Amino acid sequence: MPNNYAGRFEIVARLKRLAKVLRHHLPFGSQQTEDSSLRWLKAMMRASVVAPLLLLLIVAVHAYIDENRAARKRVDLDARIVQEHALKVLETAASVAGRVDDIVNADPMLLSRANERQLHEKLADMSSGISQLQSVWVCDEEGNCLASDHFYPMPIGTSIANREFFKTLKRTAMPVALSGILRGELSGRNFFSLARRRQSSDGHFRGVISVGLSESYFVDFYRSIASTDKDLAVALVREDGTALLSYPTPANGIGVFPPGSAVMQAIRYGGSSRGAVYSDLDGMRRLVVVRKVGEYPVYIAVGVLRSTVMARWRGRMAMAAGFILPATIALVLLCWTALGKVGREHAALSQLRSEMARRITAEEALMRAQKMDAIGQMTGGVAHDFNNMLQIISSNVHIIRLRLPDAGIDSQLAAIDRARLSGESLTRQLLAFSRQQALRPEAVDVEQRMPSVCELIRHSLGANIQLECMTEPGTWAIEVDPSQLDLALFNLAINARDAMSNGGRISMRAYNVSAAERSETRADLRGDFVAIVVDDTGHGVPEEIAERIFEPFFTTKDVGKGTGLGLSQVYGFATQSGGTVTLKSIVGEGTTMTIYLPRAHMQTSKRPVQDVFDASYAAKGRLLVVEDNVEVGEGLAQLLGEVGFTVTLVHSAVEAIQILGSDAAFDLLLTDLVMPGNFNGLQLARLVMLNYPTLPVILMTGYSSEVRKASAEGFTILIKPFQMSALITAIRERLDQEVERR
Repeated sequence: MPNNYAGRFEIVARLKRLAKVLRHHLPFGSQQTEDSSLRWLKAMMRASVVAPLLLLLIVAVHAYIDENRAARKRVDLDARIVQEHALKVLETAASVAGRVDDIVNADPMLLSRANERQLHEKLADMSSGISQLQSVWVCDEEGNCLASDHFYPMPIGTSIANREFFKTLKRTAMPVALSGILRGELSGRNFFSLARRRQSSDGHFRGVISVGLSESYFVDFYRSIASTDKDLAVALVREDGTALLSYPTPANGIGVFPPGSAVMQAIRYGGSSRGAVYSDLDGMRRLVVVRKVGEYPVYIAVGVLRSTVMARWRGRMAMAAGFILPATIALVLLCWTALGKVGREHAALSQLRSEMARRITAEEALMRAQKMDAIGQMTGGVAHDFNNMLQIISSNVHIIRLRLPDAGIDSQLAAIDRARLSGESLTRQLLAFSRQQALRPEAVDVEQRMPSVCELIRHSLGANIQLECMTEPGTWAIEVDPSQLDLALFNLAINARDAMSNGGRISMRAYNVSAAERSETRADLRGDFVAIVVDDTGHGVPEEIAERIFEPFFTTKDVGKGTGLGLSQVYGFATQSGGTVTLKSIVGEGTTMTIYLPRAHMQTSKRPVQDVFDASYAAKGRLLVVEDNVEVGEGLAQLLGEVGFTVTLVHSAVEAIQILGSDAAFDLLLTDLVMPGNFNGLQLARLVMLNYPTLPVILMTGYSSEVRKASAEGFTILIKPFQMSALITAIRERLDQEVERR
């Protein structure tokens, strides 16, 4: 509904602007003005094409940057995961190689052929349970393999002397080297090795310890990541460009990245310092992030398909074009139509002006009526549903009290009752604010009311606002509408809170007003009054706007942060109650708002904390209860059954008619007023009065526009959430009336 109203306001605004243009640019009989208007409309038509296209271009650029940024974040996160995984695997392999080196250095005799079995068992124990390790080898300075965790005895002649990593470690002082991708001659599985250089204390080369890492272990991990990111590709690349492994495997197999490729350029700059690049990992164009794996001479490259990024961008552009292009066409057609109208007879312009004025007036009147009707319907619906929920709470609290009188939970049930009463107050405020409920002043005990109101306000202020409440002993009761009093105090507190963006203190105090202070209000106040003062330590109100502070819709808050109705409600409430409100403020020190409300001369009506009724009343009789809300109906049925009634519960008027038509005897009909379908509670009551004139009827409702009509027809009505004492009393009175009538 808000979007509908916004569209109507936009239409009215456009009509007004067009009327203004026609009035100023197209006066009757001016050919020069008509030519100027034609040029202006043509310019508007060109702008209606250029501006949306320019907007579409801006949206396209922004969406492209945004999608690339999102893709970079996604691939960078995956790259960090893969980097951490690779680092842990390599560190594990390096740790195993270091432990093997320590073992053979501590006992060089293990390298002899006679002790090969003992060394084999030690190697097997170390590699056991480490799934990423494929094999562990110990080789001498000539490349001859002395022992392995997989084979015993070691086949004579097994050598790695021709392996690239062995030659590198033999001729250089590098502590660790990585092999290219290898294939086990016996296992038939692909792997690559992390080799550690063995050397004497003087640095002389003594051989290598080679730890083989399984290719399938890496691929399985990459496949698990790709299960969530379907277009993910990962490569493990040595710093010389040799691809150790890749997922998914390119069609032409794993090879070497050319020196001029984007991946190699990123490796030269240390990987992540260059950010994301576009490159091919598996023969497909991808957005790639390259990261170095610790201090090892190896990098990970993680990428997502560029086509996926572009597809998302095209999807966003299609959505934007779906909004912009129809609007562009509509604007062009509108301008074209306007051009055609300008070329017609000038005599029709005066009629057009009057027609536009009439349409604008009618549109504004219609919108006002629809807006008020929508607010009324929405408020009524909220009140009805909320009152049903409160009725469920009320019924079940009473059932607990009846069934568990000595359970020791009276304080908890009293707290629930207080919360229910607060909910009733909030519902009345909704109805009162939308003018759906007549406001009824009553005597309000300020000493009793202020603490509960302050407690509700405190939850809306925030942790940096301190609220202090005080009522002087002996403060008189006041004659006001309680719900409007609550709303006024709430508005004053919220206004004070908004004036203290960095926190502060709000003080609320109530006291009886002396004659001298009453005269300072500059209002003709006669009689006794109570003053409720709200102080804050905010930035204060400047003198130039102090006199306008209570004007409707006047606000100094930013757009969207205030309507300007809060203080006007306070002023209206105070004056309509027979009092007034004053403002005192010093810029930089704070503001004091004082509401003067008349003293009550009627007896204060104190609501009971608990809802009780005469337990000695012997309830008897058969009741037919009609309630469409299952929980409300069941709560009422159980409660009425607890006090002695025999209850039959149905959930629609149709069911009630069927039961009544089956000659079932009932002493009273208790029905909800608002029910779904085409047959509501009032129609059911009328039918019962016509066909079963001896059957008393009580209507109940949370809110309904039919209440006044039902009351005018003489029906007894209970407004939800009603007190149980009111329900029992109403039933007893109606049954007694029927007995007397008979």
